[in-house]
Amino acid sequence: MECTWNTTCHVSENCMIRAFPGYKFTTHCIMKDDCALMKLLGKTHGQIFCCDDESCLRTILGN
Repeated sequence: MECTWNTTCHVSENCMIRAFPGYKFTTHCIMKDDCALMKLLGKTHGQIFCCDDESCLRTILGN
């Protein structure tokens, strides 16, 4: 799964999508457990999604 330009996440990683009010969203590879923790901690400050496949990315980001 390609998460950022020309970067493919390792099988042990998720693609994390972060969106905070007033900022453009960002994507990058992150360890699966770390992404789950960031998602839990980020609930009050913005949106964080952890995708493990391309279908998830398309659902969140669109085609």
